[in-house]
Amino acid sequence: MALIGTAALLFVLGLMISPVYTQDLSTQCGDNYTNVISSTNFGLTVSSQNLTANTNYTVTVNGLNDTKTVILRAQSNNSPVGTWQNATGVTNCSLGIAFNANSTTNTTNWTSPGSVNSSVTLSVYILNGTGTNTNVANVTINYVAPTPSSNTTENVTTLCNQNPINATTAGNFTVTVSPQNLVANTSYKVTVNGLNDTKTVILRAQLNNSSVGTWQNATGVTTCDLGIAFSANSTTNTTNWTSPGSVNSSVILSVYILNGTGTNTNVASVTIIYVAPTPSSNTTGNVTTLCNQNPINAFISLK
Repeated sequence: MALIGTAALLFVLGLMISPVYTQDLSTQCGDNYTNVISSTNFGLTVSSQNLTANTNYTVTVNGLNDTKTVILRAQSNNSPVGTWQNATGVTNCSLGIAFNANSTTNTTNWTSPGSVNSSVTLSVYILNGTGTNTNVANVTINYVAPTPSSNTTENVTTLCNQNPINATTAGNFTVTVSPQNLVANTSYKVTVNGLNDTKTVILRAQLNNSSVGTWQNATGVTTCDLGIAFSANSTTNTTNWTSPGSVNSSVILSVYILNGTGTNTNVASVTIIYVAPTPSSNTTGNVTTLCNQNPINAFISLK
C-alpha cells in the first residue's frame, strides 16, 4: 500500500511540474492570446526590416532561459501573411507556427508573400504554464511604397496621343538634331540628353501644327498618331526621324518628359530650318511656255 501511495503521489507531482511542451501545439498555435504582457527578458529580431515581395527573412528569438512553447506569427492588416519554415518539431497552423524552444537562441525563416502593399508585424508569444501567463514581443518589417516610374502610371499609348498639360520648359535636359537644315525625304538623328532616371519620353515632329514625317520604329518604342513614346533608362537616348517627301516650311521637333501621371511635364524643342531654294533663271517661268511665247523687248545684238 505504501508503494502504491508513493507512486500515486509521484504521478500527481509529475502532472504539476510537466513542462508546457506536453500540451497540444496545434491548439496553442491557433489560440487567441489575451492578457499578454510585453517581455523584457527576451527579444525578437529579423534579418531585414525592409519589406519586399517573395523574400526570405531570418527570424530569431533570443533570451529564453528554459524550455518554453514559442508561437510565431506574421500579420498585415490583422491577417496572417507569408510562409513559415516547415521544420522538424515545428507545428504549422493558419495563424503561424508553434514549437518547443530548448535553447536560449532559436532561429527560423519566414518568406514574404508574392505581393506586398503594407508593413508586416512579426510577433512572438512565449507561453508560461498553461498559456494564461503569456509574454509577447513584436518587430515590424516596414513596407516602403516604390516611387512610381512615369512609364507605369498610365498606358504609354494613351500618353503618346494626349496633349500634355502644364508643360514647362526643361532646365535639365535638351533635345538636339542633326543636320539642322530641312530637306525632303532625309533622315535626321534626334538625341535627348540629361535624363537622370527612368522617364517616359514623347517625341513629336510638327509642321504648321500637324504631325509630319516618320519616326524610327524600334523595340520598346510605341508609335501613335502624334509621334512616338518610350521609356528612357539612360542619360542619352537617340532615335531617327525622316522628313516627308515634300517640305515648304520649317519643322519643330518637341520632346516631352513626363513625371508621374503626365500632369507634371517638361518640354524642350528644336527647329529644323527650311530654307527656300534660290530660284535660278530657268525656273522663273515654265520652259515650255517660254519656248512658245513671243519674246518682247527683244533687241539686236551688235556683237
